[in-house]
Amino acid sequence: FSYEKVGPLFAYTDLGPTDQIMTFYAHSEFLLEWNGQIIDKEHVWPQSLGWFSESGAGSDLHHLRPTIKMINTLRNNNPFGEVSTKDETTDVVDNGHLGGYLENGVFEPLDESKGDVARILLYLLARYNDEYEAYRQTEGGHDITDVITSMDLLLEWNELDPVDSTEMQRNDRVAENQGNRNPFIDHPEFANMIYDENYDGEGALIDTNGGNKLMSDDQKVQLVIDAINEIGEVTLESKNKILKAENLLASLSND
Repeated sequence: FSYEKVGPLFAYTDLGPTDQIMTFYAHSEFLLEWNGQIIDKEHVWPQSLGWFSESGAGSDLHHLRPTIKMINTLRNNNPFGEVSTKDETTDVVDNGHLGGYLENGVFEPLDESKGDVARILLYLLARYNDEYEAYRQTEGGHDITDVITSMDLLLEWNELDPVDSTEMQRNDRVAENQGNRNPFIDHPEFANMIYDENYDGEGALIDTNGGNKLMSDDQKVQLVIDAINEIGEVTLESKNKILKAENLLASLSND
């Protein structure tokens, strides 16, 4: 995907409630027309800590977000994490637009951004895993813990700030333009299934403990029935439960 084409697409992919470009971190809205003067294209995984330039992960629309220039500058390439003080001394703010907090070289976004950050980083780890692993093995290559203080915190943020309608809409619109989705927005539960070493719950086909392989056919059928029964009244909010049931049924069909 072309890096140069990303900015103008924000006027479609990143619309807020008032149909203007909604910036990442501050969640402030600006005039629909993209001009690159007030808003930057933000690499959520800082370019200086990554394996990419302006292609691949560096131009991936799931990765790039519109941000207020000054907030992007203040955030710099500091790792995501949690700060102990949240007041005017740590505010990352521009003209009244608060984007988070910076303390001792750690940047904490607002709570309503934390899940979005986590799912973007998870997407990059999964989508570009080979490139990431090759890069981190090189001298000077950076690890995910140079970008966020720990994987445990990343998983915590994924649960703290669930997927909302705006994030789902963005996933749909990016897919229209780029041709692929962020699976961690469609299935936030994949994060724990893949990256939580202590995970021992229902695992579909990617349960690291091989739970499905140990189930009898009757147990697998019951798992599908239980998932269907969880759906209840069909509404827009049922989507993830329906997808869960469909995935379990597909797993059963494959068996």
